[in-house]
Amino acid sequence: MCRTVGDAAILAAVIAERPLGFGAHGNDIEAFRLRGVRVGVMPVPQGAHPDTTRLFADARAALEHEGAVTVDLNPPKAFDEMGDSQLEGLLYEFKDAINAYLGTLDHRRSIARPLRT
Repeated sequence: MCRTVGDAAILAAVIAERPLGFGAHGNDIEAFRLRGVRVGVMPVPQGAHPDTTRLFADARAALEHEGAVTVDLNPPKAFDEMGDSQLEGLLYEFKDAINAYLGTLDHRRSIARPLRT
């Protein structure tokens, strides 16, 4: 997750270990705009905090303001079938699992670091 589209583009270039092109703008991130770029948007999760709903709307408005075309996506059926207990288990196990994965990476070539408690 990133604060801005520009941050996400820079992060993607770091992960790819090479400069990424930005359409007709080549590698010029400052000249890059979202005009005409289609962005899939998942619905706000059921039971989400009201602030989350507002943040989703604000993010979508920002994308559209920059010229992106937002497209509503249908969540996979598994999202609706997942009960609260399964979500709680996923959230509980995620930190250990992601730290185990990140621990296998060569940190000299990666920006990834294990999560701290």
